[in-house]
Amino acid sequence: MRKALFTPVIALITLTVLVCTAGCGTGAATSAAPVRFADPGPGTATHATAPQKGKRSLVRFPTHPISFAEESRVGGAGESTPIGVTTLHGPKSGFTGKVWVWAPPEYYDKRNADKGFPVMEALPGSYGYPVNYWIGSDLKLEESLAQWSKNGTSLPFILVMPVLNPDDKQYYDGSDIPGQPKIVLARRLIARGGPEVCLAFQDGSKENTVLPKVRRFIAQYGHGPVKARLHIVPGGTHSAATYVQGLGEDTMRWVSARMQGPSA
Repeated sequence: MRKALFTPVIALITLTVLVCTAGCGTGAATSAAPVRFADPGPGTATHATAPQKGKRSLVRFPTHPISFAEESRVGGAGESTPIGVTTLHGPKSGFTGKVWVWAPPEYYDKRNADKGFPVMEALPGSYGYPVNYWIGSDLKLEESLAQWSKNGTSLPFILVMPVLNPDDKQYYDGSDIPGQPKIVLARRLIARGGPEVCLAFQDGSKENTVLPKVRRFIAQYGHGPVKARLHIVPGGTHSAATYVQGLGEDTMRWVSARMQGPSA
C-alpha cells in the first residue's frame, strides 16, 4: 500500500455511534481480482517514488506491500474504485482477522503519486466479526467520503476497516479491562501536557444511553492538549446511519481542518 501520513498525530476521531444495525450486510461477493494499492496498472494506484535525498517528508513508505483480493467496487462519486480485503495476523494480539481497505479516487491521480494521504479507521460496534459492516453498500460510507472530498467537506481519506470483537474471550471493544491494555489516555495526556489530540464526538439527539457520558468526558477532560467537540445529529439515533449522516453534516469538515493531506 502507498505511504500514509504518520507524524505528527494531528487528529483522532472518537465517535459514539459505531454500532451494528439490523440488515447491515456487505452487499457484495468476494472475487479473486488482485488489488495492489502501490502498483501501476488498471484499477490500481500509480507507483510512488521515494522522496528526494535530504528532503524531510511527513510520510512513511511501506516496507512490506500487501496484496488484496477485490471485495467490491464503490459507485457514484467513488468512480468504481475497489475495496480490497486481506487477512492479517497481529504479532502482539495473536489474533488473525480480515482487514478491508479502500482508497479514494484522488489516490489514483498521477499528480498524487508521491503524496501521503490521511487515514481513517472505521471500527464496527457490536457485532464486528467476522465482517466489518462498513464495507456494505447500504451504508455508503466510501461513496459518501468520495463525495465529501469532491465538494470540499472532507480531505480524501484512505479507509481501513478491520474486524473487531472476535469472540467472548477477546471482546475488548475499546474498554479498560483488568489485565488488558488501557484505552482511556486523556488523563495522562493532560498530566504530561501533550501531545495534542483532537477528539470529534457525535451522537443522535434521540440517543439517551451514551450521550450523558460523552458530555461528562468532555467537561472533565476536554482541555489542555485534549481538543474535544460534540456534534448532535437532529433526530438521530444510536445507529450506523446516524453516524454517516453526522459525518457529512459537520464532523468531517472539523476533522479535516485539523489534518494534512495529500502531502509530500
